[in-house]
Amino acid sequence: MVQTHFSRASSLRIPALRIPALKTFSLRASSLGTSSLGTSTLFSPSPSCWTLLLSFYTTMTPPVAVTYRPVSAMIVKRHPILPDTPTQEQYQKEQKEQDDTKSLTRQPKNTLYLLVKKPRTDHKWQFPQGGSDPGETVAQAALRELEEECGRDIQVRLETEDSIGTYKYPFPEAFLAHCKRKKRKYGGAKVDFISAEWVSGQCQPDGREIIDFAWLTQEEWVTYVSPEYAQGVKCLLERATLLSPSSSSSSSSSSSSSSSSFSSSQ
Repeated sequence: MVQTHFSRASSLRIPALRIPALKTFSLRASSLGTSSLGTSTLFSPSPSCWTLLLSFYTTMTPPVAVTYRPVSAMIVKRHPILPDTPTQEQYQKEQKEQDDTKSLTRQPKNTLYLLVKKPRTDHKWQFPQGGSDPGETVAQAALRELEEECGRDIQVRLETEDSIGTYKYPFPEAFLAHCKRKKRKYGGAKVDFISAEWVSGQCQPDGREIIDFAWLTQEEWVTYVSPEYAQGVKCLLERATLLSPSSSSSSSSSSSSSSSSFSSSQ
């Protein structure tokens, strides 16, 4: 019976994948549907065969572990500031400031949340956040970043010093290429959130790292951020909302974003 043999090379190369050499084996010519009458024939794998090989070696390739950069973020809340039945003067002022998202007295019956805007195309709006320095706690890093991004005028009171939750995301491809050129090892960010109550002052962005800000209701903030960010952070915002002003401990009374114990650079 005529037999057809697979030829064996040192290795088979395909784009972005190196397949180890296949062992030599033989098949009967009749099973390959060939009419070759020679003693042996060089077999060229069909497209379906390559698809099968690609599928096999892709599933056998272990995933590359992603190293996430430790980041701390702060959800700053301005709690309601008016009773349920405002005066006529208060009502008129509320209506005038309704569309001014920089006003701390807008939406006096609702809780407002501070969002800041980065100078970039994608994922521009987010809560104040930044990379944690070695040895910093989540609270220390979040307070330092609040000062760097929003200035020293704004004062907050921590409602918790421990993380209320974590949001992880991979860096965009363009940023990964930048990190590779800078020989940075991170492929994404792991963001720990804490909750804080606004006490006094206003956000004063530096115009470089942060170019804009807004005080938004729970219904408004989701229209500013990306869908991915909203999905990942929504449950954390709800968790922060459950923390009332009275829940903050005496040890965290009047924690300032301008504390001198934190470095001013990152």
